[in-house]
Amino acid sequence: QNFGVRLSGGPSRCEGWVEVYYKKDWARVMMESWSSRDATVVCRQLGCGTRTQMPNSSQYKKSSKTVCLKGFLCSGNEKHLGSCSQPKENKCVVLIGSWSQFCTSYFCFPDHLDLRLTNGTGVCDGRLEIFYNGSWGTVCDDSWDLPDANVVCRQLQCEAAVEAITPVSYGPGSGHIWLDDVHCQGNESSLSICTHRGWGQNDCRHKEDVGVNCTGRLIILVILRLTDGCSGQLQVFYNNSWGSVCANNMDKATAAKFCQELGCGSLKSDVKEELSKLDLDPKWLDNVRCRGHEASVWQCPSSPWGKNTCTRTEVAAFNCTDIRATLDLRLVEGANNCSGRVEIKYGDTWGTVCDDDWDMKDVKVVCQQLRCGEPVSAELEFGGGRGVIWLNKVRCRGTEAHLWDCQHEPLGKNDCEHKEDAGVNCTGEKDCKQTE
Repeated sequence: QNFGVRLSGGPSRCEGWVEVYYKKDWARVMMESWSSRDATVVCRQLGCGTRTQMPNSSQYKKSSKTVCLKGFLCSGNEKHLGSCSQPKENKCVVLIGSWSQFCTSYFCFPDHLDLRLTNGTGVCDGRLEIFYNGSWGTVCDDSWDLPDANVVCRQLQCEAAVEAITPVSYGPGSGHIWLDDVHCQGNESSLSICTHRGWGQNDCRHKEDVGVNCTGRLIILVILRLTDGCSGQLQVFYNNSWGSVCANNMDKATAAKFCQELGCGSLKSDVKEELSKLDLDPKWLDNVRCRGHEASVWQCPSSPWGKNTCTRTEVAAFNCTDIRATLDLRLVEGANNCSGRVEIKYGDTWGTVCDDDWDMKDVKVVCQQLRCGEPVSAELEFGGGRGVIWLNKVRCRGTEAHLWDCQHEPLGKNDCEHKEDAGVNCTGEKDCKQTE
């Protein structure tokens, strides 16, 4: 049986009481027979990374649940809680108004943390900040050392750390201090794998905010956009700000490569020079010219970052074919219209979505787009599809209106097989109707 799982009552979707979608309702899981192996599977199923310590459950919101489950016996290697032993249903017991004696709560550390270095000379040095629970916050310098800094540099694709900077070097931040007492071995691929005190748990002030200085050979840490979706002025996000791309030497083949990179189909206009729409207008790129064999626009020759000879009236603008207007979405092979294998229609052809990087934030966007209520689970149990695999490496924040508004590989570009086709289960609470 496939169980939807969520963590409820906490400050984010990766922290709180463990609840399982059972008999068309959410049931809590009792502490009896629950183990760290079970929690590892929950974190994996939710796309919330690595299980960490059990927090103080008294901080979570109380509930009036009357059904609890127990008896999940996982090995720790399963992808879904439904692959573990089948649970038993129990009547919940409340002790002194608290669930902490009978229901288990864990929080997970997301695998894909958004990091940035601010107030430095570039994107590879500065005060370390982490995006969590909807806002940017800092990291305290308690126990911070070079192995921790090395993990940050590697995750930001800035190669190795030169030094773990003392807090005063980049000044104090503001808002939350998200992490304290971070301990990395130095070989981790992400800061999410390192141990820490827990989200927001610290005894620090912002004067202790940690900084990092990397060697600075950035591989890729940029974002592209056209100002009107799939048409308009070409802009790039670099060094923590949006800037323009100059039209100098940009030909139609180069513009077409940008259309492809943006998932906007093919070029349908000449490259024009326009007056920049940005108030503060750094010109990040100039003399971009692709030769045609590059796999990505970032392999095309150009002037160094920030070096240019253009003015505000010479920024590049062009129009692409907006393929998003021709896209459609459906779920097939499930019990109803709100569960099944995810399929996308482009032109007259339906195709599938690969499960690389597929997680609950992607599922949330699918459920919302189809007006199918809330996400329950990200499944691979609906069988493989046929034909084209349209999308791969989809990474949504969970707020997008359409699945194709999320970050993804260019349409049709993947290294997947249909056995990896992604599926979803939604609650079906809104307009979802049962199929005949």
